[in-house]
Amino acid sequence: MKFEKKTATYKDLGILELENGVILKWDQLELPFGSIVEIVVEYVDIDYLRGTNGIVWATYDLEQAEIIRSALEAQGIASEIGQNLLIDVKLHVLKITNVSHRTAAIDFIWRSDEGLKLLADWHYPLGTHNESFVRWLEGR
Repeated sequence: MKFEKKTATYKDLGILELENGVILKWDQLELPFGSIVEIVVEYVDIDYLRGTNGIVWATYDLEQAEIIRSALEAQGIASEIGQNLLIDVKLHVLKITNVSHRTAAIDFIWRSDEGLKLLADWHYPLGTHNESFVRWLEGR
């Protein structure tokens, strides 16, 4: 048996960046047929969708954040746009300052079928548009 411990950062769907800068894609793993693989995932819990520190949404696209902020305002939910850095990627975050409005904002943005029904940007390959946001904009 051979064991190697490597530390990596999740970058995109199926892509990991090892601590030495090497990019690893799931389909590049060269393992003998029948190999047993043990994967342990340990991560820092930065939750941009559940109201932690008031943040209920994050996006790579400032225009998306501004449009969602306006939609929240139309629902009577005040929010502000801030920025967070996730590794080397700038995220625009929507923060709800009134604690009693956080659940309503979360429901409206992504959790409820009566809301926007958005999937987070990181559900899509890096550099592509958020398809759920585009569908909502187009009324589909």
